[in-house]
Amino acid sequence: MSKSHKKPEAAKARRAVLRYCTAAATAVTLLILACSTQKTAPDPAQIQLEIAASKIEELDLVRATIPEPERAERFIDLLAKRDSLLERHTSQIADHKKQMARLNADYLAERGEFETQLADYNSKRITAQKELVDLLIEMKQVTTVDEWDEISTFQLDRLDLRKIAYSGPDGGGT
Repeated sequence: MSKSHKKPEAAKARRAVLRYCTAAATAVTLLILACSTQKTAPDPAQIQLEIAASKIEELDLVRATIPEPERAERFIDLLAKRDSLLERHTSQIADHKKQMARLNADYLAERGEFETQLADYNSKRITAQKELVDLLIEMKQVTTVDEWDEISTFQLDRLDLRKIAYSGPDGGGT
């Protein structure tokens, strides 16, 4: 392949990475805001059904998009890691919300206690963001540019992180 063909492909790949990382960072920010502004939890059972249906659709898309079964299964393993990471981060958000509510309710809580809680949460959030970006890079290494474009478009359109935040047994972030 000539250099002139590599540069547009590399630029396209960089744009796709930037688009997906920006979307992921925006989704995490919106998730945090959603957790703090949601007044009533949506029906967890209904959300579980919607998430399960989207995940099945995503698995079917991966198997249809990535022609080699070994690569498709490797990508599916990475999706499981992604889901685990999102569940862990969602739990951290819910815990942070509870800790902040506890501190806020404590009239004697001092500034240092709030700062410690915020620093702890921010450290966990930054770690989760780094892990997510690392995972995205690993996913891209398993796919071609066209395969990634197809799969990531589905992920952005169909996998609703706000719903995942409320999908726990007690409604998640409530």
